[in-house]
Amino acid sequence: MGLDALLSRVPVETAHYGTELTARIDRVFRAHPELADHRTDHPWLTGWLGDPDANVWFLSEAASQWRVEAVDRDHSRGFTPEDQWAVSPGDKRFREALYKAGFKGGGPLTSGGWQCYVGVLSKSHVDYATWRKLPDSTKFGLFETWAPVLRWELEQGQPKVVAAMGSVTERAIVHLVKSGAIPPPRKLTRIWSYGYLMQPGPGSTPPMDPRKIATYEAQFVALGHDSR
Repeated sequence: MGLDALLSRVPVETAHYGTELTARIDRVFRAHPELADHRTDHPWLTGWLGDPDANVWFLSEAASQWRVEAVDRDHSRGFTPEDQWAVSPGDKRFREALYKAGFKGGGPLTSGGWQCYVGVLSKSHVDYATWRKLPDSTKFGLFETWAPVLRWELEQGQPKVVAAMGSVTERAIVHLVKSGAIPPPRKLTRIWSYGYLMQPGPGSTPPMDPRKIATYEAQFVALGHDSR
């Protein structure tokens, strides 16, 4: 085994991990000035949260530009990275599901207690009003731009299970693996996107329907069993 492969198996101290990851994110923003670096106004939006050495990782597409700007108009509120995935009703249900399944200790919206890792394929946010209408090929182009960062994340953490939040995320990960842009996860599974909870379902099923939420939370419990 080469030295690089050996070192990649050593658990990463979280503070050091954050410094190294930030440097890689900086590099992509510098190389792609067409991507707006939201961190100037929203430094709390790092695009990752939790324990990179955890067995289970949750990955989604990208942060919503509208959602971030709407909640953080007053930059003096003092958001921290722990406020990520704790803004929209769907975010809060995601946190609740993590807590109930044992992936988050201390309380759904408290700081710390992470027994999982949460990340995004794109570290730059997107305007979902137009983003959701784009073809996969266009979305995958953005994910390819950020693939070197995701590759580094996966090589450091080497999670047992990667849970793709939503079908687009799952298809994108498969695409990036096939193209050699990222290493294949040991196990890739798909769960619902938390945004799906806020959408009306078939027939008269309302957004945030309790039955839908119960099914959503059961997916997290199953992930806990799969990761042991």
